[in-house]
Amino acid sequence: MNSLKEGIVFPTNYYVIDIFDEYENQKYKDFLIHLSEQTNGEKRSNRNGWQSDTFLWKEKIIQGLLCQVFRNGSQITNLSLLV
Repeated sequence: MNSLKEGIVFPTNYYVIDIFDEYENQKYKDFLIHLSEQTNGEKRSNRNGWQSDTFLWKEKIIQGLLCQVFRNGSQITNLSLLV
């Protein structure tokens, strides 16, 4: 006799966190808008859009964002190790 079993092959966890307030978000938005007006950006897969070059992470203003990303990524990694 056949028996139907359920399994999970690709479980996906995701995390959501608000790392900045509206002031910080606006600061990044203004920076990116200004940058898009000053440079042509990269021509890759975007249509009628703008894409920064691959060295955006080197910009001084982005350092605070990178710190938050690494800090939160580390926290998630540590949580994963506990499971």
